[in-house]
Amino acid sequence: MNKTEVLEKFKECLVIGEANWSGIHKDFNDDKKFIQFGQQLINDDGSEQKLKGRPRFVINKLIQFVKSVSNEQLKSSIVGKTYPIDNGADEDKALARHGVIRGVERTSNAEYAYCYGAEEALTGGMGAWRVDIDYISDKSMDQTMKVNRIVDASTVMAGPGIQPDYSDSKWFIIKAKSDKVIKWSVDYHRLDEAKTDIWGMDLQPFEYEFWYREDVKDTLYVWKTGRTVFKSQVKPDTPDDLFVMKDGKRLSRPTWRRQWTQYRLKYDDYVDGYEPKKWPGKYAGIVICNGREVYHEGERKLLSLCRYTKDSQRLYNFARQEMGRKLGFNPKAMWLAAIEAIPAKYRNMWNHAHEDTYGTLYWNDKDKSGKPIQKPELVNSFPLDPALSQEIAVTDRELKDTTGIQAENLAMTSNATSKVAIDAKKNEGDTNTYDFTHNKAVAVQHTERILLDLTPKVIDTKRQIRYVGEDDAEKVIEANAEYTDKKTGKIKMDYYFSEEEEYDLGVTVGASYDSKRQQDSENLQQLMQYADPTGKMALLPTAVENMDFNGAKEAAKALKKAANMVVPNLFEITDDDEEGPPKPEIPVEVQQQLQEHQEMKQAFGQMQQELQELKSSKDVEFAKLNQQRKTEVDKLRIEQEKVNVSKFEAQTNRLEAGQKGRENEAKLANDKLIAESNEQFETQKTEIEANFQSQMDAVIKKFDESVKSLEKPDKEEKQPITIINQIPKSGGKKDIQPNGKGGYTVETEDD
Repeated sequence: MNKTEVLEKFKECLVIGEANWSGIHKDFNDDKKFIQFGQQLINDDGSEQKLKGRPRFVINKLIQFVKSVSNEQLKSSIVGKTYPIDNGADEDKALARHGVIRGVERTSNAEYAYCYGAEEALTGGMGAWRVDIDYISDKSMDQTMKVNRIVDASTVMAGPGIQPDYSDSKWFIIKAKSDKVIKWSVDYHRLDEAKTDIWGMDLQPFEYEFWYREDVKDTLYVWKTGRTVFKSQVKPDTPDDLFVMKDGKRLSRPTWRRQWTQYRLKYDDYVDGYEPKKWPGKYAGIVICNGREVYHEGERKLLSLCRYTKDSQRLYNFARQEMGRKLGFNPKAMWLAAIEAIPAKYRNMWNHAHEDTYGTLYWNDKDKSGKPIQKPELVNSFPLDPALSQEIAVTDRELKDTTGIQAENLAMTSNATSKVAIDAKKNEGDTNTYDFTHNKAVAVQHTERILLDLTPKVIDTKRQIRYVGEDDAEKVIEANAEYTDKKTGKIKMDYYFSEEEEYDLGVTVGASYDSKRQQDSENLQQLMQYADPTGKMALLPTAVENMDFNGAKEAAKALKKAANMVVPNLFEITDDDEEGPPKPEIPVEVQQQLQEHQEMKQAFGQMQQELQELKSSKDVEFAKLNQQRKTEVDKLRIEQEKVNVSKFEAQTNRLEAGQKGRENEAKLANDKLIAESNEQFETQKTEIEANFQSQMDAVIKKFDESVKSLEKPDKEEKQPITIINQIPKSGGKKDIQPNGKGGYTVETEDD
């Protein structure tokens, strides 16, 4: 397109962009002012609220909600992976390409651009960054890719599309203020009569960066290797023998190829010193990171994290202002007094009595007519409204409800006390805001897809570039050159970057490498507590390698070698474990000295061998002498054993005799104890029998007295009898008639 066509196409796209993006940009700026800068006392028309003497308190709680999500994103890592698709792509080459992409991101500090854009999406609903192609240095002809941030996302517009990464948009526009100060003249209106306000009317007009995509017709060929290539990429002198032929012609089909062009425009021409640039990739270098994306009636809306929380924040500030006003009045005392009661010369003291402390306050107790005047009364009661405290608590809860963020995400105290409950609440908050993290991952994935597409187009010469592996280890590789695989020894060409090969890219969100490494180290240390010694030896090098200190890898290598000395082949020692710093070139003089040293070392080795032989013969003689000495010692040991046996037998006999004597003594003592026990038993038996007889006599006597008391007094005197002598002793019944008169029947059971 010529300049006129470019300008007309730009104006057409700008009109569409302003219609689709003006509302998004306005909401972006409003939210950012409200959340980031605390401009919360603003009316809908942009004017500041007039509080009529009330205190102006702005307690911005929303910024912590944004930081809780953005800081959680900082702790996580978006890990990409390149997949081979077609045209000779394979896993090793895909891994090599992604290592180069990670190297570009590391060199250009892309992580900062990603985090800044993602936080802009949280704050205003959208963020943006860009991919640029620039020279490696001022003294180099080689170019590289860089990821740079876009400071103000509200300057970016994209063409219509439905893809969340805007990969289907046909144009992008970035609006910025010009670096040059221009004094407009009357001729300006003639330059652009149709749309003069798009350039701005002040002394610093707008400039635009305009990305436009044209779909160019092309032809697709097929190499004999099966790969496909565009006709525009084939040199004119390439022979037909290299292509698949059909009916004497190259096998082909018509197709379309994307061609992006960058323009920088001012009000009537290209920006001075800037010519249109053909962008080599099939994707534009502009990336937009969405906040919370919503479509309604074909219109895209991008919402910030706190879009629907601003009203709760306003209510919170209103309640705090009212409470602050009442608190401000509480220490102020008001005096109610008649005018005549305050003397004119003391009125200033009374007016400042709530601020200063006076020992004496004077007042008039009578008016001019002599009538009594009531004493001034102090009024200082301004009670706080409990409804304000309740409103503050409600709005504080609404802030969390409308954002979906829990107190645990804000590191605040809550009702949850156990670690399980706290983690559950925190995970709930992370889940409620995960769409922002997902949209960041979508934007990062598209960025890496842009870098993947540009790699063979930009890195097209033999050069050294930074490479970052999956383990986050850095190294320098030589691009577009062969290398020898250290493991297999084969020549490989993974670092040749061809435009014909096709790859795709995917990303996953997880813990950052440092966090994951620390977590792995802690898990390994816990496993080591329950492992046996061999298991601990096997786990220790890996645990040390994951630790964060200088020399961790070298320490792990040393532990592997030490472990192999204890348990052979426990670890496989690779070339990486053995490699060290590059060895310097050795001068000839030093090589001669080393050769002489080697010869001396060999002679010394021969002397050592002779000494070893002498030592071996000497060891044989010493072994013989040692055997003889051992034989003599064995004989002496046998004789000593015999003597010990004799001593043992004599000792045994002596012990047996002593044992018999002790047994006899014990028997005599036992017999004596038995005799004494028998004697004591007989004595106790005699005492018991005598006691029994005494008790028996008492019973008989008592019985006789009872019998006498039963005899009648008018009868003749009776002779005493002993009834007990007539009682049957063997049991049974018997009639007893004392003196032949009267009688008794006695019955007994036993003696």
